[in-house]
Amino acid sequence: MKIRFFLTAAAIFLLPGCSLVDNLDQSLNYTQETSAYIQDAVQFAQTLPAAAEQAVTNPETEEAIKKDLQEMKDNIANFNGMEAPGFAKDIHQQLVGYNETLMTNINGTLENLNNPSFDLKSLTDSPMIQQINEMSKLLEPLKQLGQ
Repeated sequence: MKIRFFLTAAAIFLLPGCSLVDNLDQSLNYTQETSAYIQDAVQFAQTLPAAAEQAVTNPETEEAIKKDLQEMKDNIANFNGMEAPGFAKDIHQQLVGYNETLMTNINGTLENLNNPSFDLKSLTDSPMIQQINEMSKLLEPLKQLGQ
């Protein structure tokens, strides 16, 4: 009887602690994954103008741009499917909103790349780059929330 009481009492006090550890772990993972996602998007935005310049004379670069755009679409879909912890719900919603606009721009760019008269140089100042720059401004508040 004493053993049963002890086990029940231990479970009551220890199980909520496990939940706390799980919540902290989820918060840390979310912060790290979101930071990595934003940094990958920023790197994409930084390399896109140079790739567009090269693609004017090198068709292989144009194929690489298409591949990068498709990878970015996949990254967006993966990010949008993440479950944000309570402290980051607002930032997550902002990023999902940015992602919707970014996805529209990427889809339009992929369609335009199939048009032979599309000017690749227009990608050097693409709305995608501006959208990602806006997203990157959320990186610092996200890191502060995760601390």
